[in-house]
Amino acid sequence: MPQKHLYLPKLIQGAEISEPTSAALWADNQREIILSISDSIEVEESAQTRGVSSIPDIYARPLTFLGAFRSENHPLRKRVLQEWKGLLSLLALHSVKPDLGKLRISHVKFNDGKFCRALVNLAPRPIHLQSDGTPFLWTDVMLIKFDGIPIGAFSPATLVYTSADYNEQLKSLPGFSLKDDDGYLKPPGRSEGLEFVGKWLENFIGKFNEIAQNDESDRAGSRYVGDINKMLVSWLQEIRDELGLLPKGLNRADQVRVADGMPEYITLNPPGFLSR
Repeated sequence: MPQKHLYLPKLIQGAEISEPTSAALWADNQREIILSISDSIEVEESAQTRGVSSIPDIYARPLTFLGAFRSENHPLRKRVLQEWKGLLSLLALHSVKPDLGKLRISHVKFNDGKFCRALVNLAPRPIHLQSDGTPFLWTDVMLIKFDGIPIGAFSPATLVYTSADYNEQLKSLPGFSLKDDDGYLKPPGRSEGLEFVGKWLENFIGKFNEIAQNDESDRAGSRYVGDINKMLVSWLQEIRDELGLLPKGLNRADQVRVADGMPEYITLNPPGFLSR
C-alpha cells in the first residue's frame, strides 16, 4: 500500500502510481507519468467548478484536455468535453451561421528570444497523427479567436482546446448562440443546427481516418489517433441519439455540402507547418 505523504496532494481511490524504490535517486520514467499523476490527484468539488490553478505553462491547458480525454474520473472531464464539442461546433458552423461569422484563426510565430526558446525546450514531443509520418509540433500554435476574443487553439493531441478564462468575455457578447449561462462554449441544440454539426462530424471522421496513423507499430501516434477517434465517434452517436436517428442516418443534413478548403485568409498567408 502506498505511504501517506502529509505534504503532497491527496490521490483518488484506486490511483495506480508506483512509489519510488529508492530515496534521493533519479528514475527514468516516460512522460506519461506526469499525466498519470495529474489524473490521480483528488480535487475538491469547489475546485472543479472554479478550475484548477498551477504554474503558468502554455502546454498545461492542452495537456489538461488530453488528461480529461483519457480519464473518465478526471475532475474537469464534463466541462472539458462540453467546451471541446462547442469549439468544434463553432468551426463547423461559423461559415454558414451569420451569428458565428466572426471566427478567425491566426498563427503564432515564435522568434529567437529567450522566452520562445524556453517554450521550444519545454514542448512535449511531436505527435505523428498522419500515416506519412508528418510531425505535428506543439510549438505550431494556431489561435482561434471569436470577435477578437481568444477562445482556444488547435492541439496535436485533441484537435482543439479552449483557453482558460474566455467565458466572462463571451458571456457578455450578444447574439452568440454556442455558449451556456456561464459563457462557456457548448454544442448547438436540436433546433440550432445540431444535425449539420453531425453531418460535418461524419465527414471529418472519414477525412481524418484517410490520413491518420493507425499503424500500431507507432504506438504513440496510433494512441493519440485512437483517443481522438473514440471521442469523435462517441459524440456522433450522441447526436444521432438526440435527433432520434438510425445509426447511419443524418438525412436531414444531406442538402448541406461540407467545404473541403481552408478559409481564404489562411491560404493567402499559410503557416510554415502546412508545407511539411
